[in-house]
Amino acid sequence: MPQISAAGPFTPPGGANPWGPPAGLGQGPGYGPGYGPGGPAHPGYAGYPGYPYAAPPPSNGLAVAALICGIFAVLVGLVPFLFWGGALLAAAAIGLGIGGIVRAAAGNPRKTMAIVGTVLGVLGIGASIGGYFLTHALIERVDKEVSREFEDLDDLDGLGPTYAPPEPAPKPSPSDIPGKTSALPWGKTFTYPDGVEVTVRDAVAFTPGKNSYPREHSGHGVKVTVKIVNNSTAAIDVTTALPHARDDQGAETELVFDGTVPKLFKGSVLPGESATGIFSFTVPEGTKSLHFEMSPGLPTKYGPAIWSGPIG
Repeated sequence: MPQISAAGPFTPPGGANPWGPPAGLGQGPGYGPGYGPGGPAHPGYAGYPGYPYAAPPPSNGLAVAALICGIFAVLVGLVPFLFWGGALLAAAAIGLGIGGIVRAAAGNPRKTMAIVGTVLGVLGIGASIGGYFLTHALIERVDKEVSREFEDLDDLDGLGPTYAPPEPAPKPSPSDIPGKTSALPWGKTFTYPDGVEVTVRDAVAFTPGKNSYPREHSGHGVKVTVKIVNNSTAAIDVTTALPHARDDQGAETELVFDGTVPKLFKGSVLPGESATGIFSFTVPEGTKSLHFEMSPGLPTKYGPAIWSGPIG
């Protein structure tokens, strides 16, 4: 049985210390008394070998990023209005590619990928320049088309410049010429020297619809029907046969477009043929009569003839 001594701590039989180092381990520096010195690698456990530390393999993420940015730079740079994005991606691809080449020279892999990304970045700069010129050409083309559309509308509704045949040289005449020096009534025909005839049939009241153009009209209008007969020996171009009209107060009226009216003259009228057009004008409320001028078109030798009468 173990003995307890008053002079010291409990001592097992034989004097062995249960908290001391295991048998067979020497004393030495490193981990304190009873432990040997440490080593560079894990010593392992009893029955298992130790293992060394494995360093991660080298990489070159800059080369991968340069390749991706270069591809997108070429694709985006050629897109109109997005060329600036392609230029930014191209600059990034060149910078990343140069960095990837420097890393590859230091021993990292993917040198070829870094070179390809740099080259694609340079190509992306060229693609962005091409995209800029494509955008500029597209904007110019759209601007020309829009300007042409507005010019056509202005020519039709009287807001812009219209063709006005020059007045023939005045000739002294001892008598009045109906249709030239005085107005013809509705339904009468004016005949030019070469046989071309222009007849203004009638002028009737007309109410423009809600969707008519221009929208700022008075809500009151008049429709005038005109017939051109070519009794000459040459074709006449009636495309420019556009009328001018004034209300009974002398104010210039404005063409109004409402569905099927006006029916403008188009193309040419051959000898022996005729064409009919319908013109609609917006007039102030209470207008009773209309003054109307019309020429058959080209050539310019035809001057305008004059009609006037009540709105029926």
